[in-house]
Amino acid sequence: MAGSGWARWRGMEYLHLKRIVHFDLKTGNLLVGFREKSPTCKVADFGLSKQRQQTFVTGVTSLRGTLPWTAPEIIRTPKAVTEKADVYSYGVVLWELWTFREPFDGLNYHALLHQISMSRDPVRPAMPGGPDWEGPEPEEPAPGWVDLMRRCWDEQPEARPPFSQVVLELEAMLAAVKARRRASSA
Repeated sequence: MAGSGWARWRGMEYLHLKRIVHFDLKTGNLLVGFREKSPTCKVADFGLSKQRQQTFVTGVTSLRGTLPWTAPEIIRTPKAVTEKADVYSYGVVLWELWTFREPFDGLNYHALLHQISMSRDPVRPAMPGGPDWEGPEPEEPAPGWVDLMRRCWDEQPEARPPFSQVVLELEAMLAAVKARRRASSA
């Protein structure tokens, strides 16, 4: 996993600096290239993206994005959306990269939409080792991965880290994994 380019998220950081919210960040919209010395990851499909005006995204009156990756605030209060909605979606991407599963697999979209819009508790994919998890538990890709994932998909948008912080933490994880591999092969 360390060489797969998972720490290269400068594109999302750049979009957020330009006040652009992607709205459909998911693994299906990530392109991995192998032309460089180490693989690179690029974000695609900007069809739902929107530029922020002042504090919140304006002109959003309906559900945007792909439901399993959609931040709850997009469903509950679509006019009060910030770039933190993309950070939430990235938390779900981190879960996918960790578990190699689709989020909420087998759950019908109407049921999921109802759960998210009506539940007082956060609605998240099944966690390895949790009561809803079936099958073997995957190993955490790097120390701090699960903690970062949970902070990214925090229920409160203001509690989620900015993408600049996500990038720094992923780069630190990548460096730690590489150092551990060098030490174990020496």
